[in-house]
Amino acid sequence: MSLQCGIIGLANTGKTTLFNCMSNVKAETSRFAFTSNKSNLGMIRVPDPCLAELEKFQVT
Repeated sequence: MSLQCGIIGLANTGKTTLFNCMSNVKAETSRFAFTSNKSNLGMIRVPDPCLAELEKFQVT
């Protein structure tokens, strides 16, 4: 089962740093606001048994 989510917030608040800590992707960070105009994509493993139960209700 896969879920999609995003990290949104104000400039220079640590979104990319949080993303780098959670995922295996190492996105470039900068000290200056609005220096990046691309989205970073990565996969994170969430070992939660509740997700297996939710998957039973997935509509395809």
